Amino acid sequence: MDQRLSLESRPDSRARRITRRGPLVVGLIGLAFIGAGAAGIAERLSAHPARTATAQPQYPDLTELGATEAMWRTNHKLDPAEGGSSFLPRNRSGVDRFVNVAFDGGRVYGFIMQFDAKTLDETAAKVIVRGELPPDATLVFDNKKYVGSSDIDDQCDLLQFQSKAIGSIIPSDRAGIVTVVVWSPSPNGAVSTYDKASITSINFLATGTLGDVPIEC
Repeated sequence: MDQRLSLESRPDSRARRITRRGPLVVGLIGLAFIGAGAAGIAERLSAHPARTATAQPQYPDLTELGATEAMWRTNHKLDPAEGGSSFLPRNRSGVDRFVNVAFDGGRVYGFIMQFDAKTLDETAAKVIVRGELPPDATLVFDNKKYVGSSDIDDQCDLLQFQSKAIGSIIPSDRAGIVTVVVWSPSPNGAVSTYDKASITSINFLATGTLGDVPIEC
């Protein structure tokens, strides 16, 4: 199966699963506009001075998830041989470390990190996860789906975080929810048995419902 960012795995497809080269739960946010009569608007404007909306914080120092596209490109070198969404360094296996990098409103809202087999264990992977998130991100849950399950769709450690920073700067994720999938796909990207001693992929996507654990990875 294809590994690329999936909640089945590709951020730009906004599907429900993060596994298999293609995206876990991606909710599209609809915008509702409430109209008012011209007379009513004029009356309110004459009665009360216009107020300037408080500017949202921009978090200019973010370099990973939530970074501006310019900041991301300053800190990550594009691999021109792999198109516009893959970034170096390249692993020993030949695949890029960062793939399926996606932007929303000029901000990084999703990507996959890939690693060579037997070079990263679960503990170290979670240290990397923290480093890729804004400093204010707090863990909502850590659901080890692989525990006690042989189902191929449960071969991951599924984590959810919430970040005020993400909620302020990602237009489609105002709740600031980040879904992270830690797993061990095979070299060709196929889902395989979770191996705590060999994490080969970490998927990040700014989406989800607070406290909701997806049925599958």
